[in-house]
Amino acid sequence: SPKKETQEKSVKKPVKGKSPSQISRGRQKVKQKQDEEKEEEEDEDKEEEELSHSLKKRDKNIQENKAMSVFLLTNIVFALFPQKKKRLSERATPKKRKSETDVVSERRNPSRKARPPENFAVEEKSEPIHVRSPRTVDIKRLVEKHKKRRSQSSRKSQYCVKSVDEITKEDLDNIAYRSKDKIWDKENGSSCHQCRQKTLDTKTVCRSGFCVGAKGQFCGPCLKNRYGEDVCTVLLDPTWSCPICRGMCNCSLCRKKEGRCATGILVGLARYNGHDNVHEYLER
Repeated sequence: SPKKETQEKSVKKPVKGKSPSQISRGRQKVKQKQDEEKEEEEDEDKEEEELSHSLKKRDKNIQENKAMSVFLLTNIVFALFPQKKKRLSERATPKKRKSETDVVSERRNPSRKARPPENFAVEEKSEPIHVRSPRTVDIKRLVEKHKKRRSQSSRKSQYCVKSVDEITKEDLDNIAYRSKDKIWDKENGSSCHQCRQKTLDTKTVCRSGFCVGAKGQFCGPCLKNRYGEDVCTVLLDPTWSCPICRGMCNCSLCRKKEGRCATGILVGLARYNGHDNVHEYLER
């Protein structure tokens, strides 16, 4: 019947609830979570405090280092430039500016540089200049002096041509066969036509009669490497003529006269190609 249905509906059904053990467990879990969160927060706070402390310490160290570096730099500068201390002290104490009236009224002596030298504008007695007339000039003396100068210069430039009989054993022993054996001497040495070096070693003598000065002089290394000849045999040959007289000189000056460029050091290249000297290598 409908009354019974309404009564049944009005009667409340018992609600399925949780047991007390479950409730206590839930509370414990909540407490544990809260405790863990608190611990995490405390740890974070501690880390932040440590970081802030370390950063403060770092900033303090940086400032101390900067102060120390500035102190050391100032000490070094003062040690190197001690005069700057005086300038700084002078700048620190500013001088009083003088008024225009004081400057005008004050009178000073000029500086030493601005002062005129002693006996300035004093007329000195000048000695009369002796002017020689053309009649007093001695022409004979001038001519004799000119002749003496010419004779002295000609004596210096004279080139003694030794014959075969005049060549001694000392001259032959003094021949240089290597560049290491040469002794350079600007004053007493004789120059080689090929290498232009003034050395004390014995050099060749051209006996053609056409050489002027020291053109026929060749040292041992140059004659051997450039032309394949020996200085000792050449000195004992009465009919020997130098490479210039034979028209085969390959030095830089002679090649320039012929319109050719200088060869440079070609001894190694000539020997590599099977030639004994540079002349044979150039004439191949």
